[in-house]
Amino acid sequence: MDFENLEADKNRILSKHYTPGRGGHEVDKVIIHYNAADLTVEGCYSVWQTRPASAHYQVESDGTVGQLVWEADTAWHAGNWHANQTSIGIEHANQGSHVTPECIESGAHLVAALCKAYGLGAPEWGENIFGHNHFAATDCPGPLEKGTEYHDAFMDLAKEWYAIMNGNVGKWVKYEDGWWYERADGSWPHDEWEQIDGEWYFFNEKGYMLTGWLKRGKKWYYLAGSGRMITGWQQVGNDWYLLGDDGAMLSGWQKSGEKWYLLDEKGRMLTGWQEFGGEWYYLSTAHDGSYGHMVTGAVSMHGDTYVLAPDGRMLHDCVAVAGGKAYLLGPKGDAAKGSVTLTAGDDGALAAHA
Repeated sequence: MDFENLEADKNRILSKHYTPGRGGHEVDKVIIHYNAADLTVEGCYSVWQTRPASAHYQVESDGTVGQLVWEADTAWHAGNWHANQTSIGIEHANQGSHVTPECIESGAHLVAALCKAYGLGAPEWGENIFGHNHFAATDCPGPLEKGTEYHDAFMDLAKEWYAIMNGNVGKWVKYEDGWWYERADGSWPHDEWEQIDGEWYFFNEKGYMLTGWLKRGKKWYYLAGSGRMITGWQQVGNDWYLLGDDGAMLSGWQKSGEKWYLLDEKGRMLTGWQEFGGEWYYLSTAHDGSYGHMVTGAVSMHGDTYVLAPDGRMLHDCVAVAGGKAYLLGPKGDAAKGSVTLTAGDDGALAAHA
């Protein structure tokens, strides 16, 4: 949809079940609805052509926006005639109690665009944005009602889009010693984190954006050359580091995807043989997509074979089975070679002797 010009992705204008004009009234609110079904624009058209109800817009689960009543006309959606004459009605598709992120994004963007177009000010629930149940005895807008799962995300996005569409956003400013960020209100972040366009940045006490390693309290963070806080894997120099969802550097055993990795106290990913907690482990050194993975099962290196348990521990002083083969493992974990004699004790247990 072209939100700036309020041109929907689809126009499927109803031939009935709305009232031409607005009886001399002006739009002063937006009313939010949900379908109580996963309807499309065509689905709404079919329903509203046969039933005395309508709304100006329908937002589909994939984010497609359709217009069914022109904004200059009165849709029959609020259950209150004065509210009908003074509002724009937006219906949202839902899948049971779930509303898709795409539907929320487009619906919120449309709310912001309407607030801008009609001079309603920033979107505020209960002031210029209302649920259907504010005007009629209904559970609509269902999962978009205040206090429900999706409401805050919907309204936060609407406010964010309104700020963007009105130019009320901050801007980056380049100085000789680095970058500052000027907020929409003219203030500057300093000695603090600031979220900008969905990314986190840190500004020092003088207001300059930082890059590289940053220590805050007892935690370390890594900021890219752009200043953006990194999460997930990051190579710095010759070493790999894993940063948590909050950006903090991790250490010790960490699971990433379906694999386990071992990170030292400085956060560096370890490879090869490593002792941890009195046990030995082997972390892959192969550059084939398995680099750093904790290895399990039988592994051969430098002419010797070792067996690593499912939890990665190197087994020793025992007979172990891996890959359908049995190995007699010595005190250093290496498998015996040549002939091996098996004897059974009085309790039936087998003992192996090289």
